[in-house]
Amino acid sequence: MINHRFIHWYKIDRRKISVRFFKGFFIFATQLILFLSCVKDEKLSAAIVAGPSVNLLTSNKVLIIWETDVPGNSIVEYGLDVTLDSTHIENEERQSHAVILSDLDFNETYYYRISSISSSFDTEVSSEIDSFRTSENVINIVTGPIVELIAPTEVVISWDTDILGNSMVEYGTNNNLDSSYIDNEEGKFHRVTLTDLIPDTIYYYRVASASMSLNVQTASVIDTFTTIEGIISIISQPVVELISPVEVQITWDTDIAGNSIVDYGITSDLGSQVMDAQEQISHSIVLTDLTPDTPYYYRVTSISSALNAQASSVIDSFITSSGEINIVMGPMVELISSTEVLITWDTNIIGNSIMDYGTTTNLDSQVVDLDEQLSHSIMLIDLATGSTYYYQVTSISSALNVQVSSAIDTFAISGLRGR
Repeated sequence: MINHRFIHWYKIDRRKISVRFFKGFFIFATQLILFLSCVKDEKLSAAIVAGPSVNLLTSNKVLIIWETDVPGNSIVEYGLDVTLDSTHIENEERQSHAVILSDLDFNETYYYRISSISSSFDTEVSSEIDSFRTSENVINIVTGPIVELIAPTEVVISWDTDILGNSMVEYGTNNNLDSSYIDNEEGKFHRVTLTDLIPDTIYYYRVASASMSLNVQTASVIDTFTTIEGIISIISQPVVELISPVEVQITWDTDIAGNSIVDYGITSDLGSQVMDAQEQISHSIVLTDLTPDTPYYYRVTSISSALNAQASSVIDSFITSSGEINIVMGPMVELISSTEVLITWDTNIIGNSIMDYGTTTNLDSQVVDLDEQLSHSIMLIDLATGSTYYYQVTSISSALNVQVSSAIDTFAISGLRGR
């Protein structure tokens, strides 16, 4: 049996639900429209946040730059009056805009307006009409020239021009200016380095810049600069190493590169010389055919050809060694670990390094280092902890065919202290 009361209630309630639904939908739609309207208004607030500014590149070319807060294309309307009858458009959308206008008339006032249209944000922004004036068909030096002294043989000359041009410096030791340097890359900021100059010398110079596209150029008046005085100094005093009774090696350093000369003799008049023409800062000269066990006087000199300057030491002396090789210090034993020791000694002339050792005086083990030198060191490894070892060091000079050996001595691993 059909319940008519239930059917009546259902119809009434369904009408209530429908009214509530449509009322809620209407409110949602209204809020959505308001939100989209606000978003659209926000997008329409796009603006020019920097510029526009005009930079003169040449007498008939300018660069106009500006920035917007949203990406857009780049449009410049321009002309000789406010009708702005020419337009330049770059369609790539960006926030930083740069447009070059070319083939303008010299020395004329141009009116212009910049615009940017954003397809993403569906908005456009434009500036007010403004103006700029192109320069005359000339190039001018607006700053400099400025001379910066870098080294006794180098200077840097810099200057600025109002439009793009190359860089040229004419120079010489008289006003004939018989040398020149040219850099054909065009710019407004010019910097030229002159090298291979003579230290402590007066130079005459003139700078110039030419615009290839406009076929115009400018030049400064002739002026002068003086290069720095050239000085070379010995920064580490000569060291004499006795190689053999008839040979010594003398070493020293200079602050700049120069050749290597040693004057020497058995009196302070010197009289003999050895030279190495290669220029460097670390110098080494070997004197040969000397007399054993003899005092010699010497002086070192270095000459810089670039600076035309030289440095010399005071006269000093050394005594060649006798025809013997001697141990002048050591041998000394140093514990490295429970199974290793280091043994060192010095000789008066260079020789190799030999270590004979063992647990008896037979010294049945040996270590040899054939590198001949004054300071010797031999490392013994794999020793037996708690054992006493006998040892003897030897050095042989191959040049003199002589040798020296220490007395046999002992060391005990257990009795030594490590580092």
